Amino acid sequence: MKVMKPKKTRIIPLRKPKRVSLLVGLTGGFGSGKSTAARYFRLLGAQVIDSDQLVHEALKPGTPTYDAVCDHFGRKKILGAQGNIDRKKLARIVFENQGKRKILESIVHPYVFSEIERAAKTKSGLLILEVPLLFETHFNEKMDANIVVWSSEKNQMARLRKRTGATPSEVRARMKAQMPLARKKTMADFVINNGGSLKETKNQVLEVWKQLKSMMKKEKA
Repeated sequence: MKVMKPKKTRIIPLRKPKRVSLLVGLTGGFGSGKSTAARYFRLLGAQVIDSDQLVHEALKPGTPTYDAVCDHFGRKKILGAQGNIDRKKLARIVFENQGKRKILESIVHPYVFSEIERAAKTKSGLLILEVPLLFETHFNEKMDANIVVWSSEKNQMARLRKRTGATPSEVRARMKAQMPLARKKTMADFVINNGGSLKETKNQVLEVWKQLKSMMKKEKA
């Protein structure tokens, strides 16, 4: 599989502290395999921050975000038996209504992105930020480079149905909530094709890793 070369090495300062050598955005679509790529990057030695994990933390009982989400969407509609937010119930609500999805994002995103920026200030080296809505939120503009993990729509649907148990219509609704992968590919510095074997994906991650390390050396020079 051919890995797209970066269009240009561009270092965007913004609020990036000097401690961090390279900030890299990692994204894709639902079921495209970005978490698989992130796992391989970790094995190679990259520091990876998973924004989805930050969402889990934001929705824990006792947090201001948890209370705000419960107040807006209704505790009876989204809470499980133990008082935790049932993410499947919440997903069904927000992916069927764009307005409600935007409200949820307005509640959760400030916490998620503040945590990402806090990590960027305290970590050094090659830091990869796994963010599903990287381009949609314009967070890509704060990165030195951006990676898109691509897979066919057929593969995406099959993986999502297996992982979440969602119906075909629910899967399509989730996919429509994000920017089309075809457009994300045109905005990326690197594209990893996750439509083949895991070995092929791993080899592409390794190639991108080498190019990122090279970019990092140039920045330090």
